[in-house]
Amino acid sequence: MILQSRDRDILRKCYEQQFLLMEHVSRYYYQAKSMRESYRRVQELEAAGLIRREEIPVLGGKKLIRLTKLGVATAQENRTTEVPQGKRLDLTTLSHDSMVTHVRLRLEQLWDGEWFPERFLMQLPKLTQVADGLFRFPNGNHVAIELENSAKGHERFKTILSNHARQQCVLV
Repeated sequence: MILQSRDRDILRKCYEQQFLLMEHVSRYYYQAKSMRESYRRVQELEAAGLIRREEIPVLGGKKLIRLTKLGVATAQENRTTEVPQGKRLDLTTLSHDSMVTHVRLRLEQLWDGEWFPERFLMQLPKLTQVADGLFRFPNGNHVAIELENSAKGHERFKTILSNHARQQCVLV
């Protein structure tokens, strides 16, 4: 199978985010095309042994796209940053993680820069507050991305914001 640049980007995003949903692939990589084409390409990537699809009841039976060992190796080609891969997904944060991926993919359509996922940021020793993601612009500025889908008290939000401010991040 000859991988297109779009295929490599799908594999890279799946590597960095730990999974993708079909709706991520269809919406952000096949916007002007039919759903059928995105499903066909995902099936081809699966047949090539790069990805596997898993049905997850927590998300209403939606299928997750995960990388195989070959897919991980392919996604890591020419990468300078390594993102630790979890063997199992945390079902309690799956909905949140899916929303973070939507936010990331949308911001990448709007902004020129580089995304660093939470699992990468957790490896950095100096961070006191780990964001869901960090967007770095070519000029060196950073934006910490925090997505909250659970109720948190006012004081907890102030603590999160002040921790990010000490790390010189603009907040979204």
